Amino acid sequence: EQIGEAGLRSDTLIRVMGLSRMGSVWAAQLESPSRELHEWFLEGVNAYIATQADEFPLAVRLSGEPPAPFTLEDLTTQYLFLAFNSTGNWRTEVLSQALVDHLGATKAAEISMLTVNPDDESEWASDYSLAENSMPTGAPANFPDLPEPADGSNSWATSARRSAGEAPIVANDPHIDVRRLPGIWHPVGLITPEWRAVGAAGAGLPGLGAGRSSHVAWGITNAYSDVADLFIERDDPNRPGHYLEGEQSVPYRIVEEVIRIRDRSAPGGYREHPLIVRHTRRGPVISDHGLTGSDGRVYSLRWSMAENIGTQVGIERVMLARDMFEAGEIIGLINAPYNYTVGDTKGNIAHYTAGHVPVRRRGDGALPLAVVDAGDDWPAFVPFARAPTSINPPRGWVGNANHRTVSGDFDGHWTSYVASSWRYRRMQELFDGDGALSDTDHWSAINDTLNPMARGLVPVMVEALEGQPETRAAAEMLAGWNFHDEPELAAPALFQAMMASLVRWIFEDELGETLARQYARDIYYWQERVYRMLLAGEWEWFDDKRTEVVESRDDLLRAAAGDAWSELQSRLGADPAAWRWGDLSRFRFSNPWVPGELADRLLGGGDYPGRGSGETLGRARFPGFGNYDPRIIDSLRFVANLGDPDKVLAVIPGGVSSRLFDPHLNDQLPAWLSGDIGYWWFSDAAIAADTQQEMTFRP
Repeated sequence: EQIGEAGLRSDTLIRVMGLSRMGSVWAAQLESPSRELHEWFLEGVNAYIATQADEFPLAVRLSGEPPAPFTLEDLTTQYLFLAFNSTGNWRTEVLSQALVDHLGATKAAEISMLTVNPDDESEWASDYSLAENSMPTGAPANFPDLPEPADGSNSWATSARRSAGEAPIVANDPHIDVRRLPGIWHPVGLITPEWRAVGAAGAGLPGLGAGRSSHVAWGITNAYSDVADLFIERDDPNRPGHYLEGEQSVPYRIVEEVIRIRDRSAPGGYREHPLIVRHTRRGPVISDHGLTGSDGRVYSLRWSMAENIGTQVGIERVMLARDMFEAGEIIGLINAPYNYTVGDTKGNIAHYTAGHVPVRRRGDGALPLAVVDAGDDWPAFVPFARAPTSINPPRGWVGNANHRTVSGDFDGHWTSYVASSWRYRRMQELFDGDGALSDTDHWSAINDTLNPMARGLVPVMVEALEGQPETRAAAEMLAGWNFHDEPELAAPALFQAMMASLVRWIFEDELGETLARQYARDIYYWQERVYRMLLAGEWEWFDDKRTEVVESRDDLLRAAAGDAWSELQSRLGADPAAWRWGDLSRFRFSNPWVPGELADRLLGGGDYPGRGSGETLGRARFPGFGNYDPRIIDSLRFVANLGDPDKVLAVIPGGVSSRLFDPHLNDQLPAWLSGDIGYWWFSDAAIAADTQQEMTFRP
């Protein structure tokens, strides 16, 4: 209703999934203590809305739509939206189905997603054995305009033995698109005579997403657990409005929605967009609304959270835990697919995994599953006690980076889609060993820019390039690189441009331009597979089927280097000595209300040299296809040393105010850009010593 046509796609997905209806159900059945905590939060928010309109941002006041009072349904629906946004696997099922349609199941399995757990080097990839059609069908490879699930986070904790202060240290840096200032996190101190907590609160929700209390510290990441499946439904040709489960004909349940769209040309300033949503026993039919492309199939989407709405929220209560074990009990109530890293003042550390992963009767979640009968393909859910967990491990640290966390001996299927292993492998390098780490060591790790994928591939690239005159300069540039994606270096730009071109050279001949582009778009999908085969040296996919000769890996590497060199010359100038990664990759921070580069500089945060990449702990994930400007970045850097009574180390890329020209719109941005440490104070003495402004609220 506020942003017009630009919001239609997102609103359609939310309406089709029925998040608001689920939110109403959840709000109605919410019980103590979650109900009281959320009602108290609502009292404060709504008191502000009712009495402080003169403080609203100018854009809100000019919109003509004053904020409505918050309701409990608003809060529960927001939790559902955040959880669904963390559910990425179903989008990749569309890509996997397109690969099977184009190549056949056997050929498509050669390039299916490979996932790896670096702790035991176990790996998993689907063989597509339950594909609806095992032979190529020629179905069109048209894809919906949905964002790929590219967000994530890092989180880890070192034990008291491995921490310089002899108390656990917990670190967290959620990776989210926060380019629009002031960002999504708000530094908050919650202090009472009996208890206190300091950390980062998400906009519009109670509690802290990451923080420390008097007893525990915690961080959160996306677990990428596979909690949603696409199902291929069959319309009953003999009974309109029905679908088939085997031979049984079942009527679709119909839900009608109307989306109001701001439109100045329409009467009253709005037009209506009707939405008719068909539901099967598995969930809503999303293919009716352009959310799965146009291959002619009827796809329904089943989501485990829709079937596990309980009487608690849980996320807001982690901060109330008195130790790591009590935190684990609370995390077990959370129905969203999140990793939690927890430490406590008793010296304990742990990694827990929340959410409800289905036990599958058929299939592995990597492909849409054809409905063949009325049986329940999700007869149960994996209990919390069997979810990936690590408590006080002998090595003295726990951590995760959205990678595969189930071990090779896990009985069942956990997920077919996770992040590539590079960030977690870097954690292993930094934290394995016996030495004690300080909180500043943790801060340095959050900002680390070493690229493990590049370190593994560059020797192969150099060997292929150094023997040819036309690529020798590229070989020399890569050979002199320290593998850090720092803004003043040229080699990161060459490496990233080479990888983008290389993926096109490997796959475009057999997939075609559209399907190859979609495949390349999701780096999690192909990186481990391509990395493995580049190191192996021989792979049928290296041959370009469009030519009569048989190309090798090195042929493609040289072609990719030539493409990358030309691209960088056209964009950064003819002199390679002047190339800089930070000139190609730019952090751009914008104003949420006024678009444009000039507005970014005057009213937003401006643009700055980028550092890091999608493969580094200091995250800077860019969309590719010639756009190297990071979208997914460290939305918060947070280190809590439970042996330090006075402070936590933290900074956000923005500020705490969205009012134009307010000094707190982007006052934390300089420290974020430089990697400097910021302090959020915890003890009364530290708060008093650093107080610069004071405001008293009188009821």
